[in-house]
Amino acid sequence: MPVVEHISSIHSKPFEFLRYIANDKKTKGSELITGINISEDPSEAFIAFRRTYKKYSTDDFFQNDKSNKTQKEKILLHHYVQSFCPEEKITPDEAHKIGIEWAKKVFGDDHQIVVSTHIDKGHLHNHFAVSSLNMYGKKWHDNQNTLKRARKISDEIALEHGLHIIENPKHKNTTKYSEWLAKQNGTSWKQQLAADIDKLILCEDVQSISDLTDKLNEHGYTVRSGKYLSIKAPKQKNAIRSFRLGDGYSVDDLQYRILHKEQEISLSAIQKYSGIQRECDYVDMCAEKYRMSEEYRNAEKKDPFEAMRLLNMIVFEAENAAYREWIGNVPEEKNEEEDEDE
Repeated sequence: MPVVEHISSIHSKPFEFLRYIANDKKTKGSELITGINISEDPSEAFIAFRRTYKKYSTDDFFQNDKSNKTQKEKILLHHYVQSFCPEEKITPDEAHKIGIEWAKKVFGDDHQIVVSTHIDKGHLHNHFAVSSLNMYGKKWHDNQNTLKRARKISDEIALEHGLHIIENPKHKNTTKYSEWLAKQNGTSWKQQLAADIDKLILCEDVQSISDLTDKLNEHGYTVRSGKYLSIKAPKQKNAIRSFRLGDGYSVDDLQYRILHKEQEISLSAIQKYSGIQRECDYVDMCAEKYRMSEEYRNAEKKDPFEAMRLLNMIVFEAENAAYREWIGNVPEEKNEEEDEDE
């Protein structure tokens, strides 16, 4: 049951992005990388992407001019991901072939695309680096219509390969990787707030939202209760609505959690997740926490494939949250001399 998402529009650092998706440790020694109308080598692909872009644009390809705040940043590349459920019976080679087939059907014969299949996480997934302009200068528009068509084509190909597809997909938000990492380092006030809420919910004398609000006030928070629960932490300038802390923190969800204390997972249990690769820890944490949830257990009893779909979405979004944080921390590329005549 593949999931297709447009992860980001690449406005800067295209070479670092290409290096990331072409990592030989993630792609079985670079065996699972294919270039469509372009080399699979990240250095050569960068040159080819740049040549096409500059043929039809006067802007630099390596980065946008961020000094001009009024000018909209130009899109250099598009980043799509096609992710397969961990329980789906599919080999890395087959996943890669499906990715190539999908890319050709979605973008046509005139686009430059690098397709890479990553095998380093608990689920197979394809990354796609797609030129913002095709080889004749036509711009690719990412919007709801093109994404809907891309997903429809992915489902059609999946069925042809004997895979399951997602019916009526729902998207689950996860905590931002930067916030999770800050929590690990003890620096995130949002995670501290979430942790305090988690602990207070377990208190026997907290039986309602009003009780929770009182407890938060006692802990130094400023709380406004209404349609939303707005909370301002000590030393913080602005308040945050509780639902923005992630799943399980809306007013309705908090009330449910208060009334069903026996189903809560303690923060100390979640914080046991650690290891060498921070991204893997984060993805594993999100997946394991969801496996323990009532929603997952109920879905598993009623429809195992629905349970797999929900878990796949959690893993998929968690990994891509980690990727977005990683690529955001890569230093800006320097403007190298042109190594080929344009």
